Amino acid sequence: MKHCFMKVFYSFITISMLFLFCSGCSIFQIREQSRQIGTAGVLEGRIINSTGKNGAIIVCLFKNAANIYTLVDAMQADGDGDYRFWREPGTYYIMAFLDTNKDSQFQDAEYWSYFGKPDGIALQASKTTRLEAFTISTTAPARLSDIKIENRLAPVSKNFGKIARLDDQNMFAPEYYAMGMWRPMDFLQQIGGGAFFLEAYRQDRIPVLFFHGINGGPTDFNKIIASLDRRHYQPLMIYYPSGLKLDIISNYMVSGFITVQNRYRFDKFFVVAHSMGGLVARSFIKKYLEQFPERANHLTGLITINSPLSGMPSAAYGASSPFMVQSWLDLVPDSSFLKNINNWSLPSHMPYYLIFSYGSGNSDGVVPLDSQLPLKQQLEATRVYGFKSSHEGTLSDPDFIRLFNSILSRL
Repeated sequence: MKHCFMKVFYSFITISMLFLFCSGCSIFQIREQSRQIGTAGVLEGRIINSTGKNGAIIVCLFKNAANIYTLVDAMQADGDGDYRFWREPGTYYIMAFLDTNKDSQFQDAEYWSYFGKPDGIALQASKTTRLEAFTISTTAPARLSDIKIENRLAPVSKNFGKIARLDDQNMFAPEYYAMGMWRPMDFLQQIGGGAFFLEAYRQDRIPVLFFHGINGGPTDFNKIIASLDRRHYQPLMIYYPSGLKLDIISNYMVSGFITVQNRYRFDKFFVVAHSMGGLVARSFIKKYLEQFPERANHLTGLITINSPLSGMPSAAYGASSPFMVQSWLDLVPDSSFLKNINNWSLPSHMPYYLIFSYGSGNSDGVVPLDSQLPLKQQLEATRVYGFKSSHEGTLSDPDFIRLFNSILSRL
């Protein structure tokens, strides 16, 4: 069994590294970007809204150089006003505003405040910095006349809710999927990730969120999307650099998805996830429900397909290799990430369909059956379905696609 895991893992490494070297990617780039992600710190705190007005609290993170403040990250605080950022070490500044018109952009008439006067916040490598709470009131702090903000505060992410085409090779191409795994910082700078509609939002259609796996992307779901009943459902393609820590990915996806949901005010959505995307989706759902418990009934169901629900033993070899990718650390069985999401249970009222494949006997060619089928997740599932397909092949298996559409029709 150990030999099987190593064979799968090292075959994957060999193919991926050949692609990388042929495309000009350097091992030094991989190591440096992995180091940057591995040393990320956590910056967290709470915003108090004392204005008496309703609205989401948008928290903005800035860096400052020569009195020019640059927006580097933003997120929506949860129902208690709590926020959390994962960033590389450095000095940051925090500003927050009450998004009363629900457009995720700061307007002069909206209430706002900043941490301190504002104060620079030193974030250390691999450390958690907890800030004292600060308040947004009807009396704004003094504006800083001697500084400039680079561009006006932008949407939380320009790619959340953006319309794209699956055949757009400038966005969804295998070389970008590989970049997302091996060089996630470059991916974020060049592509950005996000959540993409494939057509203009329609109020009469239920969004279906598709989470891809490691070294994958939205086009992995081409056959499923082609079969989707677009009269009732609309795809929302989740796109992320799969080499990042999975906690960072899910945190980013929750804050971005909330801006889309607030913008269009839909109260139903469904989640479909393949491979490692099943772990990202479970973390996403956990955080979404914890941060916004009043929206628990908005999530109408979950399908995971060939997901390593209890991890990949082979990831332990990758985690100690020269080509270590941060997400592999989360895939190691009994990692802190897996313990966190698997010690939590999906809501009992939410339908969950667990799909596994056994095209190679005791695995789907990538994920062992015992990882696809841990007992806890089987007990959580509404139904468990198995297919004699490969890890990727299930996504184009006609029998699975018929089952998928049958599940959606029950909503």
